[in-house]
Amino acid sequence: MKDVSYPFSAMEKLSAAIQGDDYALQWLKDNSYSQLADFSDAINGDEYAFSNLMKEHYPELAAVIDALDGKDEAKKWLLTNGFREYAAMCDAVEENKGALIWLAKSGYNEWILIAKAINTKRQRDEKKNPLGFLGGLLPRW
Repeated sequence: MKDVSYPFSAMEKLSAAIQGDDYALQWLKDNSYSQLADFSDAINGDEYAFSNLMKEHYPELAAVIDALDGKDEAKKWLLTNGFREYAAMCDAVEENKGALIWLAKSGYNEWILIAKAINTKRQRDEKKNPLGFLGGLLPRW
């Protein structure tokens, strides 16, 4: 397992970028956090950014994207490879209180911030399209 930690300031920018702040996204790119910029873009559906995470050797961030998309194997991979806080963050996005408590007690407040940002983004997206991605598959009348 590689030791992966980011300063809280970078995680604040990531939180803002996930919610659509272009300035924060550019800040991540300009300050050598291109993997976090790709992570934000991948959360927002950018397949190129997702493949870039793998190409640039950030499989843990790609696994988070897959876990958030409901792929159980990805969450198992995170746990098996020592990224417990990432797996807990995925659960926290789903408002799992136990995951939130564990993250807080373990000192991973930055991942709570990211979980809240992703949750807020998802809620906003659902309001725009209550059927989620399925709505895009249905014919428009």
